[in-house]
Amino acid sequence: MPPYAGFKSLPDYLDSRCRRDDTNQNRIAEALGLHRNYINGIYHGRFKPSKKRCDLISAYFGDDPHVLRILVGHELPPPDLADRQLREIYDLGRSLDYARRALAIHLLRDLRDRAP
Repeated sequence: MPPYAGFKSLPDYLDSRCRRDDTNQNRIAEALGLHRNYINGIYHGRFKPSKKRCDLISAYFGDDPHVLRILVGHELPPPDLADRQLREIYDLGRSLDYARRALAIHLLRDLRDRAP
């Protein structure tokens, strides 16, 4: 998976966060109610955590869930948006549920088609 947010990979993310919080894989698993081999399994790439578990692990460390989702391949990294307005549109779109995203796309297309 691509590096993102300063992390090279899921193992790099877990190593970094464990060092920062002075914890380990067993403590993470115990705190999250997961089997102790689960964290080790995702660490070594035996399987990929689900989006739900990515969010659970991210919440444990107090991180944005999109970081871990991107590191494991559930989401693509955001485009490099230098334009503040484009970045705001992107962030707003990401915050919407699927139905509202479809409506936002419809509204943006309507605005584009009305442009002089």
